[in-house]
Amino acid sequence: MKITVTSDLHGDFPETPGGDLLIIAGDMTTNDSVKQWKLFYDWLAAQNYRQKVYIGGNHDNFLAQSISSEEERAILDVKPTNTEYLRDSGMEFEGLKIWGSPWTADFPEINPHCTAFTIPWQDQDALNAKWAMIPDDIEILITHGPPFEILDSNFEGVCLGSMGLRERIAYLPRLKLHVFGHIHESYGKYWSGITYFGEYVSPIFINASHMNAQYEGVNPPITIDL
Repeated sequence: MKITVTSDLHGDFPETPGGDLLIIAGDMTTNDSVKQWKLFYDWLAAQNYRQKVYIGGNHDNFLAQSISSEEERAILDVKPTNTEYLRDSGMEFEGLKIWGSPWTADFPEINPHCTAFTIPWQDQDALNAKWAMIPDDIEILITHGPPFEILDSNFEGVCLGSMGLRERIAYLPRLKLHVFGHIHESYGKYWSGITYFGEYVSPIFINASHMNAQYEGVNPPITIDL
């Protein structure tokens, strides 16, 4: 199966090669305006994939305020086909179980206009409760933020990922792919071996951020065969 992943578009919509499954891990627009959302949905509808899946990120207030993906598209009068919006929810595609979660911790200097799906960093229990919702049998996981120490370093080398998410991943024995973004500086792929009750598994982790630290859309979507 040919899977293309991207994240943190911030209004810059890249070319994709087409394939079976397109995954977008949040932060779709520059200013969260209806015009920007229409551009995103128009771009999404034009992508040549059998299935498209997306989640929200901390810049996606439009999604945070909406109740369902159908209502979101109806607001804009755009209805992309073969598209699924996940928010603490899952789906199956070609037998693969997929889960999407948009949550990240905030931080003291966060832009007050960019706090969608954020939880106070002091309240790790609330954030961990979101990770506890991830089913044990998930094979593809989509989160906006990264797990701790996996493609989560900023330009100062500080790891900003979630420890609770990292711990939850250790108990997902069927995990094949984890897609995220949020930390623009850590774009790339990483293979990690995890031992789950004596069984060795090797999921692929991808920080798919399209934007770099300067908010330039220079990182292309990543395609893998799974």
